Order: sequence, then C-alpha cells, then structure tokens
Amino acid sequence: MEPAVAVRSRRDSMSRSLCTVRSRFVAAFLIAYALDAQVNTATLLGTVKDSSGGAIPNASVTAKSLSTGLSRSVVTGGDGNYVISNLP
Repeated sequence: MEPAVAVRSRRDSMSRSLCTVRSRFVAAFLIAYALDAQVNTATLLGTVKDSSGGAIPNASVTAKSLSTGLSRSVVTGGDGNYVISNLP
C-alpha cells in the first residue's frame, strides 16, 4: 500500500506545483497589463476669452514642449473652447 500512497502524494504535489505556476503566470500577466495601461500623455483644454469675458471663436492655440521643442496647434470652436489631446 505504501507505493500507491507515495505515487498519489507525488501526483498531488505535482498538481499543486502546476497550480502555483499557473497562478503566478496569471498574476504576472495581470501586472504587465496594468502597467501597460498607464498613460504617459496629457490633455490640455480651455476657453479663449477677450477682456470682457466673451469667447473668441477661431483663435489659434499652440502648446509647446520646452524640453523637446515640439508644438501642437488647434483652433478654438465657435464657443472659444479648445482641446489638445495626446500631449507627450
């Protein structure tokens, strides 16, 4: 009877080891997925107004990175609002 118990014990141990490996793989995958979800961009939005507080439509707005020198420009809408997305 002892050999059968030893085989069963070894099989149970291997099953637990496989379960542990699978759990660690899933955890590593989920962590990698969460890290990839981190966003390294920004969005700049606002409203261009004149001195009396009225919106200025069709105004040009430029955002320039001082570190890279890259710039992005947009034109305000009829309500003076603008959105510059995906800025590095």
